[in-house]
Amino acid sequence: MRKIAIAGTSLTTRHLAPWEDTSWDIWTLGKNYKLPRSTRHYELHELAAGYARWSPQYVNWLEHAPEVWLQKPHPAFASPNIFPLNEIVTRYGNYLTCQIALMIAHAVLEHDNGDTISDVALYGCDLAQDSSMLEKNEYSWQRPSVEYWLGLCAGKGIKVTVPPGSDICKTSRVYAYEDEAFATLDHCIVQREEELNKRMAEMAQQVQQHEYHKAVLSGALENMRWVRHFVPPPYSVDEDSQLAINHRSQNGDSSNGSPDVGATDASRFESAPAD
Repeated sequence: MRKIAIAGTSLTTRHLAPWEDTSWDIWTLGKNYKLPRSTRHYELHELAAGYARWSPQYVNWLEHAPEVWLQKPHPAFASPNIFPLNEIVTRYGNYLTCQIALMIAHAVLEHDNGDTISDVALYGCDLAQDSSMLEKNEYSWQRPSVEYWLGLCAGKGIKVTVPPGSDICKTSRVYAYEDEAFATLDHCIVQREEELNKRMAEMAQQVQQHEYHKAVLSGALENMRWVRHFVPPPYSVDEDSQLAINHRSQNGDSSNGSPDVGATDASRFESAPAD
């Protein structure tokens, strides 16, 4: 029987995935590709739009990954694996609000079709926040769908593993039995604080790098301004001179008003009256 570990983008628990244990299949998704191992990758976004915004590094990796599941065929993939959305929706419904939910649904489908799965585990899948200010958004409104599909897995006898640091399948207390509202979330809060502090440190480093590059560009611009003092301004023609040039051009003068320093004025050499 197969064991499936889905590796998301959150740094909170992603490092806990069984990277070295080859008895586990590692399923990855989206631009989350710089990982120790990936046996199957899902890119279910529209490729035409994605290619316009994704990095060349990710596109190159995607086109050469050993197993990729796509929304529909694309010329860059000779024999693509097309995600069986219609079959999933027909058999289980369309409560699918994110790629992680789609991936779990695919695992359920394969299990029911005879490719038995014993374990499904989620690492780096928190779905804990809604802030669009953070680089790696994991929207909390998508979490219920993931929890629904994990419940379906459990109902089919598949063992579900979610690390303590993830917000998925967590509650502050058992209704009517526990009074301390946040006792069971203490570990999750600590893990979340550690991740956010790490992201803050990474962003501070990026800001420092951007400030350095800004200073370099500012110095280069100042250098250009200094060089400009030694370059004469471009030749310009005022409005009255341009009118005179146009008038002479209309009267057949091909000089276009441009003075010829070496030319001589014939009127200066007209024959003087005889004495």
